[in-house]
Amino acid sequence: MDAADGKFEIVERPRTANKFADGFDVKGYDSHRESISRKGRKRLRMSDVHKAALWMSDIHGKMNVMRKEPFGVGSFVHVVKRGSRGLPIVKDEGDRQRFLLMLAHFNDTHMPLNWYRDLVDESVVGSFKRPSAWPDQEPLIAIHGFCLLDNHFHLLLEEIRDEGIAQFMKRLGVGMVKRFNEKYHERGSLFQGSYRAKTIDDENYLKYVSVYIHVKNAFDVYPDGYERACRNFDRAYAWAQKYPYCSLGDYSGEHTRPLIKKEMLGELFTTSEYDEFAKEMIQQRQEFQKEIREHAQGHFE
Repeated sequence: MDAADGKFEIVERPRTANKFADGFDVKGYDSHRESISRKGRKRLRMSDVHKAALWMSDIHGKMNVMRKEPFGVGSFVHVVKRGSRGLPIVKDEGDRQRFLLMLAHFNDTHMPLNWYRDLVDESVVGSFKRPSAWPDQEPLIAIHGFCLLDNHFHLLLEEIRDEGIAQFMKRLGVGMVKRFNEKYHERGSLFQGSYRAKTIDDENYLKYVSVYIHVKNAFDVYPDGYERACRNFDRAYAWAQKYPYCSLGDYSGEHTRPLIKKEMLGELFTTSEYDEFAKEMIQQRQEFQKEIREHAQGHFE
């Protein structure tokens, strides 16, 4: 297949540095980006409720088995990091705000000895401005999405330099553990082992993962609960756009923060198209789960 036709060529190779996790290389990162961009405006057509729901269920199921996978520059990666024994990794608004600051300032080849003190000294803690003494930012990764919950977080990342994701995740993990233990007088690990990562090597899967991170996880912390969020999708979706610890609002224009790169999903969807796609995925997933429950209860004829 030719990249000029909006497709990318897949070549079987041994596991080396620049590859997708299944042992295949995508030939030409630019071609990969171009193929996603060209097909992005076409609405994905589901054959039935089950197909859409299975995609979402597949993503959810893989959270329990995913491990760090080898990937190279140009890879898109879904990263999850969970609290030890399901315990909280953030406890108050100060912790959550600090997480956002870490997303902004740890994504840099430059790492000052005391980054937070530098922010305090220049009175920029309440914003995402860089201290004047710091050099221009040179990102380690591209962040395309995130959602922070009480006991874990999700990231949609792109590897833009070798070992960038590994460096960023190490900084983020160490920074969160250090601050949490100092603040709450704890010891030991805050997290359940290392982060988990799943490489995304399919455009449709990229779409579903973005909805899983931005909408499904935001609905998990909806004040009236996940089930009501699904039943009252429009109201819950409007709430999720305002939820400050998820990047859904960055795409909708609710937030204006230098945390994420919006071009990729912007090429796949307009704002209204994304709303419609997310609603379809979430509600079809609910319908599928309802059918499974009814079947288990013997309600099918």
